[in-house]
Parts: sequence; structure tokens; C-alpha cells
Amino acid sequence: MWKNAISMLLLLSSAAAMGLFQSMLTDVAISNPTASTTSTICECKMRCFVQVSCKATTYNFSTSKCTSSSLPHPSDVKLTFPQPDVVTFFKYKIEPYLLLSQSTYDFTLESQKSLCSREGGVPASNMSPSLYKMAVALLQTAAGGEWLSDRNYALTSAQDVYKNKTLYWPNGQLVTGGPVTTPTLLHNTQEYYYCQPGNEVAAALDQYGNFNFFPIKCFYYYYLPVICLKYVIV
Repeated sequence: MWKNAISMLLLLSSAAAMGLFQSMLTDVAISNPTASTTSTICECKMRCFVQVSCKATTYNFSTSKCTSSSLPHPSDVKLTFPQPDVVTFFKYKIEPYLLLSQSTYDFTLESQKSLCSREGGVPASNMSPSLYKMAVALLQTAAGGEWLSDRNYALTSAQDVYKNKTLYWPNGQLVTGGPVTTPTLLHNTQEYYYCQPGNEVAAALDQYGNFNFFPIKCFYYYYLPVICLKYVIV
């Protein structure tokens, strides 16, 4: 994994220097490629660059597989994310975009995925500092609706895996970036134990940048949206 991480860091500088592509995304793969071959990362990039019809290309560090898309319009290129050990290069500008789903009483990850898929995205995870700032700004400007009265909250895919009030993203990465990364339990302990057998909790980000614990299923108490991630052409 360290080798892959170093390779990806090198790509960040080399792609910018060469100016071959307008965008590069890690952990994002083309899900409907029109061509596939085995090659090195340099060969993968150059093959797409010299082919006018190629719009985007994905390289998998684990398999050395290079997949590309020659679909005529960028919006026809479908993406899969988060996808480990891959990087995708685009000949057009593409950026991450955060939005809020419909609100729900069910805070399980399965419910979050279902709600975000309706918006064409996935539950936001592995938030970089810039994505974290985007999420906080989104909550600061969002309408309250049926949210809690003291501040705006929205669900994230972070989980308290080891039941020690330390949050991890679904891929096992430690949650960082926010000024408060140790969540605090809302309201009283009795409610916490009453709402969800097994003391399972979900992590919600608030408009002040704090992560907060909520019981995963606690009907009639909480009704929150999910922070969803998708990619858009700009």
C-alpha cells in the first residue's frame, strides 16, 4: 500500500508538469470502459493522450490494467468510487461535488448508500481537507427543515468501528481534517442505550465542523440527511 501511495503522489506532480490531462482523480475508476489492456502507468497515459477519441483512462496499480473510454460525450463516462489503488485521468475538467440527500430516520450505511444513489452519488468518505471544508460550508448554508433545532447536522459514512469513540471511514482510514475528530454523545445516556441495541452509532457532521454520535436507528428522535459525493464536469 505504501508503494501505491508513493506512486500516486508522484503522479500528482508528473501529470501537472506534463499538462497532458485536465483532471486526475485517485480512488475513482471508469465503470464502462470501451478498451482494456495491461501496461505501465506511463504507457496507459500516453496511449490515451495520443488517441483523439480517448476521453479518459484508468490505471489500476494492483493489476497493471489500463482501461479507457472513447465515448463521445463526457457525461456518458460512468465512474465507480471509492475504488482503491486506481487513478483516472480526464481530458476535461471534472471536480467533486457535495450535496445533501433526503432526510431519513435510518442512519445505517446501507440506507445512506440508497439515498445517495438516488442523487447519482455515494456517501462522502475519505474526506480531504478541501472536501471537509466544502461539507461544513454546505451545512452552514443549508435550510434547516426537520433537522435538530440547535444546529444543522448531516450523516457521514464514518463509523465507530472499535466502539472507542474514534471514527474510521469504510476503507479503514482514520477520520481526520476536522477540528474535532472525537465525537460527543448527544442528549442523555438513557436515550443512547434505548434507541439502538448493541450501542451502534452513526457519525454526523455539524455546521461547526464537529463530528457527533447518533444512534443508528432511533425513530421519532432524529431525522437527518446524508452528505453525498458525486463528480461533475465543469
